[in-house]
Formats: sequence, structure tokens, C-alpha cells
Amino acid sequence: MASPLPPSRTVYPAPRRGEMHLKTFRSYLQARRLN
Repeated sequence: MASPLPPSRTVYPAPRRGEMHLKTFRSYLQARRLN
């Protein structure tokens, strides 16, 4: 079940104008900091 899409696609499922991308990235960073 190997997906041709890069792993970054999982981190930012909807890079909309960079806004959603930033929001998801911030959430992702916060989650990593907590863990």
C-alpha cells in the first residue's frame, strides 16, 4: 500500500494558499514538542 505521494502530503493535506499549510504545520510542531 505504498502511496506515490510524498510524506509531506500527510503533514499538509490541504496547502491552501499556504494558510492551511501554516496552520497544520504549527499544529504538527506543537504536537511534536509535546511528545
